[in-house]
Amino acid sequence: MGNFFFVFFFGLIFLGVVVAILAIRAERKRTEALRRVADEMGFEFAPDPGEGVLSRFPGFHLFSQGRRPDVRNLLRGRAGGLEVSIFDYSYVTGSGKSRHTWRQTVLAFEIDDADLPGFSLRPETMFHKIGHWLGYKDIDFDTRPEFSRKYLLRSEEEEAVRGIFDDHVLEYYETNPNVCTEGCGGRLVYYRALKRIDPGEARPFLEEGFRVLALFRPPKEAS
Repeated sequence: MGNFFFVFFFGLIFLGVVVAILAIRAERKRTEALRRVADEMGFEFAPDPGEGVLSRFPGFHLFSQGRRPDVRNLLRGRAGGLEVSIFDYSYVTGSGKSRHTWRQTVLAFEIDDADLPGFSLRPETMFHKIGHWLGYKDIDFDTRPEFSRKYLLRSEEEEAVRGIFDDHVLEYYETNPNVCTEGCGGRLVYYRALKRIDPGEARPFLEEGFRVLALFRPPKEAS
């Protein structure tokens, strides 16, 4: 019996080491693939740029979650006349057995001539609905119940946010569920919560982001 537990214990250790090695290799392959994508797009690439990237986006909901924020695989350059960044972002919640790392790929625009009211938009979950009953503030639109059912929209500038979320914007999000958008001043970020894109999806992801950006800018300014 003692030998069985000895073998079982070291078997678990060996399995853990193998899983860790495979994960490291997968991350290295991802980094190299994204480096090639950056070259193809004419973007700069930084595999480990540090948290300084986030200082450009103070107050954004995503970047205030959890602990140990980490930015990796930063692609940065100009597209459509704007400064654009695409990067993998992760943070940690919980501890011990409940510890979890949450990962997503973020697309960020820097728009010199914009002054967006601060807002965060993300899919509404059952926890948000319970919070709403307990007084957690959510901006709803009586004339667009489908949008209000699918999304949680929050802002300290409700009137201004209602002004930019016109029927065209609301319809877009009604027909494109499970995406997240945050804006403030000359910054706008777009991502799918807890989803990292494949390297080959970088260009379509950028195009998708520009379609979202166009919702919040006059047509003559959109690229």
